[in-house]
Amino acid sequence: MLLNYVGEVLVGVTYGLQYGLLALGLVLVYRSSRFINFAHGQIGVLGALVLGRLALDAHLPYLLAVGLALVFGALFAALLERQFVQPLFNAPRLVLLIGSIGIAEVAFSLITIPYSPFKLVLGGRAYPVPFEASWTVGSVALSSSQILTLVLAPAIAVGLQLLFTRTELGRTIRAASANPEAARLAGISVRRTSRLVWIIAGVLSTLTAILQAPATSTIDVSNLGPNLLVRGLAAALIAGMVDFRLAFVAGIGLGVVEQLTLFHVSASASNLVVLVAVLLGIVLKGKDLARNSRAGDDRIGEPPSRQPLTARLRELHLARNVGRYGWLVLFGLLLLLPALPGLRTQGQAQSLTLIIAFAVVALSLTLLIGWAGQVSLGHFALLGVGAYTAAEAVNRGWAVPLVLLASGAVAALVAVPVGLPALRYRGLFLAVTTLTFAVVAPTWLFRLGVFGDRATGNAGILQSKVWLPVIGTLDSRRQTYYLAVAVLAVVLLGLASLRRSGAGRALLAVRDNESAAASHGLPPTAVKLGALALSGFLAGVGGALWGMGSGNWNFDAFAPSLSLTMLAIAIVGGITTLHGPVLGSFLVFGFPTLIAYFDTPGYRAFFGGALLLNILLFVPGGLAALLEKARVRLLHAVEAGLPPRRFGPDPDADPLRVDGVSVSFGGIHALQDVSLHVGRGEIIGLIGGNGAGKSTLMNAISGHTTPAGGTIAVFGQQVAGLPPEFRPSLSLARTFQDARLYPGLSVLETVLVALDRSDRSDTLSSMVAAPWVRAAEKDKRGRAVEVLARVGLLDRKDALVGELSTGMRRLLDVATVMAARPGLVLLDEPTAGIAQREVEQFAPLLRALRDELGCSVVIVEHDMPLLLSLCDRVYCLENGTVIAQGTPQQIREDPLVVASYLGSDPDAVDRSTAAPTPRPTRPRAPTRAPPPPTAARQPAAPTRRPTRRRAPTVPPRRKAASEGDLDPAPVTPPARRKRSVLEDVR
Repeated sequence: MLLNYVGEVLVGVTYGLQYGLLALGLVLVYRSSRFINFAHGQIGVLGALVLGRLALDAHLPYLLAVGLALVFGALFAALLERQFVQPLFNAPRLVLLIGSIGIAEVAFSLITIPYSPFKLVLGGRAYPVPFEASWTVGSVALSSSQILTLVLAPAIAVGLQLLFTRTELGRTIRAASANPEAARLAGISVRRTSRLVWIIAGVLSTLTAILQAPATSTIDVSNLGPNLLVRGLAAALIAGMVDFRLAFVAGIGLGVVEQLTLFHVSASASNLVVLVAVLLGIVLKGKDLARNSRAGDDRIGEPPSRQPLTARLRELHLARNVGRYGWLVLFGLLLLLPALPGLRTQGQAQSLTLIIAFAVVALSLTLLIGWAGQVSLGHFALLGVGAYTAAEAVNRGWAVPLVLLASGAVAALVAVPVGLPALRYRGLFLAVTTLTFAVVAPTWLFRLGVFGDRATGNAGILQSKVWLPVIGTLDSRRQTYYLAVAVLAVVLLGLASLRRSGAGRALLAVRDNESAAASHGLPPTAVKLGALALSGFLAGVGGALWGMGSGNWNFDAFAPSLSLTMLAIAIVGGITTLHGPVLGSFLVFGFPTLIAYFDTPGYRAFFGGALLLNILLFVPGGLAALLEKARVRLLHAVEAGLPPRRFGPDPDADPLRVDGVSVSFGGIHALQDVSLHVGRGEIIGLIGGNGAGKSTLMNAISGHTTPAGGTIAVFGQQVAGLPPEFRPSLSLARTFQDARLYPGLSVLETVLVALDRSDRSDTLSSMVAAPWVRAAEKDKRGRAVEVLARVGLLDRKDALVGELSTGMRRLLDVATVMAARPGLVLLDEPTAGIAQREVEQFAPLLRALRDELGCSVVIVEHDMPLLLSLCDRVYCLENGTVIAQGTPQQIREDPLVVASYLGSDPDAVDRSTAAPTPRPTRPRAPTRAPPPPTAARQPAAPTRRPTRRRAPTVPPRRKAASEGDLDPAPVTPPARRKRSVLEDVR
């Protein structure tokens, strides 16, 4: 009995020595490049295949074939380092890690496409060995390859230890690995050293595969590479990815425990040992590994930057909504696919369903990798969990919604314990645990009897048992396809909503900076674990769709290599976008799935791996980046093809320039040769007695009156003969004396009318309540509420405008101007109907309007203290002509203005000359210098002389109560006075 245990331990030692050699290569690459080379196992398998071909088919001597195979492994590794690692040496480590997965995919395809499968090539012949020998210990017989392992592996390990500790080459490699920058300063070529490290790792990987291959008469290429890799990774993780000796010893220990479990428990349980070893390594060395992780290592790339539209393109509805129409086109094509020639059969509908299922799983990787920065290489195994769960649920008679929920929930419950140890520490070690899970799931989890048949893993979903509430049974594969498309749409909408929410922002915050996120109350581990659970849920949903599309399956359907292909789908499409994985699934899986000749694991791996490497090297954003570039070029072409712009604001022109404008009503000359200009950010006042022409000038500028002569330029565009509806396109807005607005609309709707100009929805889209229309309406209502809150009318937002007092309507008029965000504002007596104490508080509101919008203002007002305290310059009109212009002080002292408007009464003069409130500095200096600060008197028209008349002794006061004062009480005790609307604003 004891001798039997010794034999079992010896077998375990031989396997452990092979794992130790593999771990040495992984540690070498990690120390040199700071990323885990997931192609390490496949490089070795490819070299082992070369040996088999040379020895068995070319009949070369074994030693020569071994030498050539090792040279091939070394050269292949050097080529990969030269063509892939060096171009991306400064990229985030996640990019290199994913690139190594692409290399593994290509290597896998090189193995399986020409010699698919390799076990048929051998044709029952044993893998070549240097000699025939057997050593029996108890009941266990060691083969010649195992005996050779007992001799060679320790010698190689000792030789490597001496190389790295006793030679100058070893010290050079260690120096370049420990501190590349310092090594460069010392004259060490870091790139050459990196290539040497890869060569050594390639030789170790090839030698390991050669030593293990003779254990059976066939090589299962779909599993040998991943199986070797996860065992080497387990040993390397226990060593913290840095300690060569501990990695080698850990590999031996893993081999012994695995074989003892195999002999005394079961084969499936022995695979579970590997998963436990990986989790143990992360728990023991996680903190040390996290210290080596640098900020940005887990970034795969930002989504393609969407360039802002030019002002010209923003006017085009299609340009503003090209993304929305793109989704409509995509789903329109998805709905039409089963009706296209060549895709009308039920078999093709089944293939299309599988592609949609893969797209859902790829979207789950977008959530996990693109948004949370965590790599999973086990999502196809989670798909399998969802498929087996769906089969059980369907057989129990559950409806499709419950089937999908159950599949997602079970997959999430499986994903969380697998990833929890890795997510506790910063780094990319979730990829290790999930890849190990992908290897273990078909050989252990799916054989527990919980999922399918315990012996074969056979399971299936009968089409006749798939049913939906209300609709009933789905009678055909085509109906199942449309179900999959509907589920895809729901998943996309859910993820889009998540990305815009606080939960989505938390994912990206933790991905980018865990320390800063924690300081804002975001627990990094919990956030990442939530992302893994949700990603697992979506993978389970995709698995349910896959199961409904497949019909039946067994263990072989969930080879570990397919998890790598799933990752390729997401990366190729654009890992940080939502449309990218959908496109990637059709590109990577669509072509092989729809064409039977290419529907093999080898071709799928080749398409996925080759596309993945090209995307990482040349188009980091994936297909989504290419589409964004195409969109930009298309929009540029559209803009170039537009006719020359004839109407629109000139950003370099003055907001307003009026030259020689005259207006006549019959034989009455309301305006004669009036000129004025308004600079950027200026507040210009218009004063004059009743009938002086102020409102007529405002109407001429706004287009409500057509001038008989002269020019009016608004932001460089001549508008004298244009109707008023053209002015808003030139960023002009105005208020009116009566402030009537829209009596039949509510206060909120009135502000929305002003907002509709910049984002008007077409009638058809509004009738069908298109999603973008609903989103735009929600946004506009939010902005309208903000504006109403600014002017103190939020509590009256549902009241009809006709029910408001005059003062409130004037505030609402100002609110519409604020909502429109114009560049030029015309205010026609904005304080009319407001009590005097409210007038004094109106100036801050008008200044806030100017400062917030950065606009220019032309204001007509009879309240001289308000006007003179507010304006930068003032124009005085009398009988339709400008008699003076200048600063408030110059206007106050001008004798014509005093005689014509202010009058000579001491009370009026004192009131008008009261010290004005200091004016704040304008937010933007005018692009053109204003007129000289002298009261330039414009001569009267030659046909008649201005009539000088005395103004009333005191400018007339408006009766606030009769006009609908906001607070009609004449006197209110200070302690009990109600707060006014403007005080609320202030």
